[in-house]
Order: sequence, then C-alpha cells, then structure tokens
Amino acid sequence: MNDRDISGPDHAPSAAGSEQTLVKPSTYQALNPGALSAVTDELVARLSSRLGQDASANTRVPQPPSDAEINAFSSALIAADAGVPRDLFASLREAGKTPDTLSLDYIAAAARRLGEWWSADKCSFLDVTVGSARLHILQRSLRSEYTSIGVARLVSQNALFATIPGESHALGISIAADFFHRAGWHVDLCSPESIDVLCARLLGDRYDLVGLSAGCTTMTDTVVRTVECIRAVQPDIRIVLGGYLTELDPGLTAALGVDAVPKDITSAPFLLQNTGSATINH
Repeated sequence: MNDRDISGPDHAPSAAGSEQTLVKPSTYQALNPGALSAVTDELVARLSSRLGQDASANTRVPQPPSDAEINAFSSALIAADAGVPRDLFASLREAGKTPDTLSLDYIAAAARRLGEWWSADKCSFLDVTVGSARLHILQRSLRSEYTSIGVARLVSQNALFATIPGESHALGISIAADFFHRAGWHVDLCSPESIDVLCARLLGDRYDLVGLSAGCTTMTDTVVRTVECIRAVQPDIRIVLGGYLTELDPGLTAALGVDAVPKDITSAPFLLQNTGSATINH
C-alpha cells in the first residue's frame, strides 16, 4: 500500500480552519443502530455460509484409504492399459473424494508404495517410471478443481520449489507447490540441472522461501551442499526440505539447522508465513 494522505468525501474542513469535522455520508446517517446491526448480521451469515462451502470443498475424509486400497490403486498405475488407473481415479472422484484427499491420501501414498515395491524387487524401474508419470498426470488433472484455502494477504509471498539436483522424483514437490499456490503464494517450480543453476535462479529473482525435495539417502551429501550454497547466496531465505529423505535420515534436519513442522502439508503455507526455516515431511 503506497503512503499517501487519506482523504475523500468522509472528511471535510470545518469553519474553525485547521480543525476538521467528520461528516458522515447520507447513507450512513440514514442507518439507525438497529439497521446497522441487521446489516452486520446479514454479512456475518453470508460469510459463514461461504466459508462453510469452501471448507467442505477441501475437507479430507476422516478415514484414509486402507493398505488394500492403496495396493489396488498402485497396481492399476502400472497396468499395461493406461485406461485402468484413469477409470479407477474417476470412480474415486465420483464417490465424492475431495481433491485434497485424492492428492494426499491416494496420489502421494501410491507414489510411496511404488517406491517400496521397487526397493523390495516387487516391481521394475520401468513400472515405477510409468506409474510416476501417470501420477503426475492425475495430480495435474486436480488443479482445476482446487479452491483457495485461507484468506488473501495484503502482501504476497514468493516461493521457489525445486528438486535437489540429481533427484528424479518430483511428485512430492509438485503437490507441495500446489498447496502453497492455493494458499495465496506466488510459486515457481523447477528441476535444476545443478546446484549452481539453482543458486543463479535464486539470485535472479526475489523469493521468500525455497522448497527442496529429496527421496533417498544417496542424495544426502547433495542436499547438504545445496542448503549450504543457498545460504551463501541468500542468507535470509527460508528453506523447506521435504521428501522421503527426511524420514530416512531424521537427524539431517538438525544437522542443517532446520526446524520441523507438522506432516500435514495443508497447514505448511500458513505456518511458514512468518517463521524461520522448516521441513515438510510427506
């Protein structure tokens, strides 16, 4: 908001010269206290109704899907027929699953399950690649159905979400970016080829927060170097570290001086508005 003198029809000079008298507009003068109270009650009722609609559109189901359901969804993702996961996902939407539920309780969980199957030699790398690609498509299909969460802010905040250089799994960071965008943040998403490319991006634009994601312990050294380089070029920027690595190596957050926030990604955009560095586990 630009600094300027506040003036307008509500203020008019009095005959006393330097003193001013507040002149109420005719519409205001016509409203007695009872009428003002009625208007206030009506506004509150309308706002409550609107907020209730927004909340119901984004409320996740009380019970998450069972392991059997996630297994069935994950199996569909690696089926030879691409129509199998698409039809199953459509049936979940028709059953009333909200975008938040589909994104966090199905898509994110299925990505985790595919990784577990690969580690246990229950599926091939090709299966994981195909399944991950289909999950990205399903996640993008939800964006048109998302509604805003939270309230508009007078000052917008900017965030850059990026995979750690060398990390091939970008679904988690994409989901996180979607939730920050819905909460009113201006969000950019990228997959930098190197740490230098990422730092150059941070120097070229003004960001309040950078979100990083890594999924396995082989990325630990790269994560450490990435965080160190970011702090060298942007000492005051908030850093969010997410991905499965934060669960595989919980001591990493302490080593990097990173604080933890609740695992629920839906609360992260608001918790990070005025706080320091943090980590998102999802």
